[in-house]
Amino acid sequence: WFPDPEGKPGVLRYWDGSVWTQHRHSPGSADTESDFGDIGNWIRGSFGAVAKRWREVVALGLVTVVPASMMISASTAIALQDTIVVANPNNDFPDFVGFTFENAVYAGVLAIVAFVLYSVGSLGFIHLMHTEAMGETPSVGQSFGVALRKLPRMLGWSLVVGACVVVAFVL
Repeated sequence: WFPDPEGKPGVLRYWDGSVWTQHRHSPGSADTESDFGDIGNWIRGSFGAVAKRWREVVALGLVTVVPASMMISASTAIALQDTIVVANPNNDFPDFVGFTFENAVYAGVLAIVAFVLYSVGSLGFIHLMHTEAMGETPSVGQSFGVALRKLPRMLGWSLVVGACVVVAFVL
């Protein structure tokens, strides 16, 4: 933001690095609030929405986040069951004595189910907060239904991003 070369004194204009944009701002004037509004109002509104809908947020969490967290704990316990980590003086990586492929598969399945539950919880929470901001009040069931409808797309993008990360590490 710089003094506007075409405007009144005290008016700031945005320079994007190559051209002057049409975005102007008069510091201190109440009628020229930025496009994003006051951050304090946004924070109050966001936390206010959660406070208004706390029962629905807790219900979504109990159905999705709590079981997913328990599954992550269980998958870690299963994967490392009877496993001892031993330093290997011949290389930089330790040896995992007692680690079995079967335990790793069980742990992986539980971790995937937990990820799906976290995803459903996140999508449901986003729906609840978005509709609250729009002045609507859907039930937990409606938000859960929206989350389930959007889940395949989220999982698809998660696979794409995950594949990109794996390729980046391999290359």
